[in-house]
Amino acid sequence: MARVDEATMETWRVMTAMVLLDVRSAYLKAGASPLKHWDQILDRMRAAARTSGSVEEWHTSMCRSLQIGAMSSSASSLLVELRTHVGSARGAWLDMIEREHGLLMAMARLEAERRRDARAGGTVTETMEGLDDA
Repeated sequence: MARVDEATMETWRVMTAMVLLDVRSAYLKAGASPLKHWDQILDRMRAAARTSGSVEEWHTSMCRSLQIGAMSSSASSLLVELRTHVGSARGAWLDMIEREHGLLMAMARLEAERRRDARAGGTVTETMEGLDDA
């Protein structure tokens, strides 16, 4: 497997975290426990990465195990964009999920908090795109 450059890896990280946020949103709308949902998403994300061979299989497996129905059009667009960016390097992307699941969840949680603060009118100084500058 060819080595993936750091810029590509960072794009994958950000896009994967954004897909996880969309999964989280759909999961909460479906009635998931607000107290346990992050742990459940983490478990399903890792299990799906171990048993899937592509971005779309990973996402389908996660959604099925979380009992999530159809995704929104914006979530669908993001998933297709992630699939395009990953391309034929899906094995490297799935390996990244397994190796960096903690970071991916931290990125998703940080972005969720940033969005919550923005809705509440708080000051936001850091976005997902700004994380690689830290």
